[in-house]
Amino acid sequence: MSLSPARLRGMLDTLTRQYGVPGASLAVWSGGEMKEAAAGVCNIETKVPVTTETLFQIGSITKLYTTVLAMQLVEEGKLDLDRPVRDIIPDFAVADEEAAARITLRHLLNHTSGIDGDFFEDAGRGEDRVGNYVRLLKDVAQIHPPGQMFSYCNAGFVVAGRMIELATGKTWDKAIRERIAKPIGTPAFSTLPEQAMRYQTAIGHVGAPGALAVTPITYLAQSNAPAGSMPMAKASDVIAFARMMMNDGVAANDTPILSAESVHQMHLRTVTCPPQMNIDAIGLGSFLWDWNGDGHYDVFGHDGSTIGQAAWLRYHTESETAVALLTNGGNGKGLA
Repeated sequence: MSLSPARLRGMLDTLTRQYGVPGASLAVWSGGEMKEAAAGVCNIETKVPVTTETLFQIGSITKLYTTVLAMQLVEEGKLDLDRPVRDIIPDFAVADEEAAARITLRHLLNHTSGIDGDFFEDAGRGEDRVGNYVRLLKDVAQIHPPGQMFSYCNAGFVVAGRMIELATGKTWDKAIRERIAKPIGTPAFSTLPEQAMRYQTAIGHVGAPGALAVTPITYLAQSNAPAGSMPMAKASDVIAFARMMMNDGVAANDTPILSAESVHQMHLRTVTCPPQMNIDAIGLGSFLWDWNGDGHYDVFGHDGSTIGQAAWLRYHTESETAVALLTNGGNGKGLA
């Protein structure tokens, strides 16, 4: 059955109501066509309707973008997946000195660094915010030796973001806009509140079903942005990124972003995930799923969440199909 735009809108409207989601934006790329739908409101207090142009916080989907930046710099010889982080950040430190000396960019990108990843300290808003956050890691505990096992690590992606800053001579925010967002044709992609305020934006909602309220914390710390605390995008922006990944690193406008080999590396299994993660494996920055249960990882993407917002991206390269769903509270997981 063909999924017409009207049918897609009807389904999304019904499901957002069913799962108590205030607002949602959905984009689907399939059969060489983009289909989009929006439902609900950006903010239950203002009741401004969500449209397909509304920006949502994409959370940890950002980790895919950070990984692409890192892989670009690996291709340019400015970063190395298997050299110690200290080659780029000489004063990098965690509580375990031996681990700090061994951790590599690869460990950061596939969540095997062993750093306690749930370190959400706010290191400020200045242009040195990412570097300041990394310096705060000096007392953060080590969960396991580097490379030993998988442990999801937000902190590691902020460290990767700092490596990107030092390798490019630009802030992570400028690097992601100049190297990915603008070249793939997504100028609304925003990493800072002052950028997002130029567009219609969704705000998060928290609380029990039937008693949702606008979150008192609009944004997470800017210093943690390379892990996903800040970026906002339209669902179609996220699809533009997925299309680039499905097309061997070449954007829909024919702009080369990443080599086919680097895309392949991002999609290769590096570590298997525990069953409770609902992820089969991790590549470099990417979640991997064995959709058919035949040992072949063929669905890729990432999930994301901030305070009161949640996002999902899945793409299947072989069929050139991608789905992005962005929500602003309620049972978004049930909707997804």
